[in-house]
Amino acid sequence: MTLMSDGGVMAVEDGQSVEATGAEPLPRDTTVETAKPRGGKITAVHDLIAGGVAGSASVVVGHPFDTIKVRMQVAPPASSAAAGSAGMSAAATSFGGVSSLFRGIGAPLSTAAVVNAIIFASYGATSRLWDAAYHLPHDEEEEIHGVLAGAEGAILLEHTPPSTRNQITKNFVCGSIAGLVQSTVICPMEHVKCRLQIQHAKGASDYIYKNSFDAASKIVGRHGVRGIYRGMASTCWREAPGYGFYFVTYDLIRDKIAKTTGRDEHGFVPSFLAGGAAGCVIWSSTFPFDTIKTRIQTAPFDTPKAKLRIPTVARTIVKEEGLAALYRGLSVSLVRAFPVNAIVFPVYGFVLGRLQENVKV
Repeated sequence: MTLMSDGGVMAVEDGQSVEATGAEPLPRDTTVETAKPRGGKITAVHDLIAGGVAGSASVVVGHPFDTIKVRMQVAPPASSAAAGSAGMSAAATSFGGVSSLFRGIGAPLSTAAVVNAIIFASYGATSRLWDAAYHLPHDEEEEIHGVLAGAEGAILLEHTPPSTRNQITKNFVCGSIAGLVQSTVICPMEHVKCRLQIQHAKGASDYIYKNSFDAASKIVGRHGVRGIYRGMASTCWREAPGYGFYFVTYDLIRDKIAKTTGRDEHGFVPSFLAGGAAGCVIWSSTFPFDTIKTRIQTAPFDTPKAKLRIPTVARTIVKEEGLAALYRGLSVSLVRAFPVNAIVFPVYGFVLGRLQENVKV
């Protein structure tokens, strides 16, 4: 901003000069430089990197719980309880030891960066498009209530307070789109993971795949791209509404915790608790679709397509095992969801903040 000798003010914004009047005269050529904002602009590349690191951390923390959940979903009713309550003991015998709880981790770990980066990048991009389309008033734009925001780690999405109907709608729509987009990557990854998780120890009759790469190669080689994308429809039904609820819940709870405790809403505690709660919500709201997806992806490859349709699988489960079978493994998922999702947001925010600080303005 340059103060002119005639009392006018020459404000320079984005390379454009805007004159104003009414200021006190200053000596000729007096120049006052405005302070530059801390950090650089958040870009899609930053979203990709931070989301990838956060996703990898969550996979390591949550994979053992996920393995137990999958085994409960495919186990007969009589043995499903044992698979959950005594999952560690079961793993030590027929599945090949405690290390079998990490079986299949290669698939989610190798795609964690892509999956979580897609989620955050898609959410960030659609959020920015939403804000641009609705031309939010200046006083509301100054309030930051993004996925993660603040000096210690920020996505810096500027929009209205989360309690408004427009913001809740925005979070749900943008979150749903993010979930839908990342389904294209997570579907084949989870198919490979599930096949390995239910496979018994080496030497068993169902021991087919050595590792994630071997499983993916054999499935594509024998059944084509369509084979590895088995369960795509149920994955979309789980991910799209699930992530809509996910981001809505995170924003609302984080804002509420900050106001109740007096803490900075962009700090670690609000983000940690809100992230954990949002993780529990996403599983509770769409878990039946996850059970259906697991049954479809672990069914023999020669199963008729008619028997793998979502309504057909759902009716079969309810008829033969009861409605509760659709929620088998939910308790393990909720135990897993809190630490996994609680760690995602703080790690994502921390990495994004460090990246932003290193960007030249």
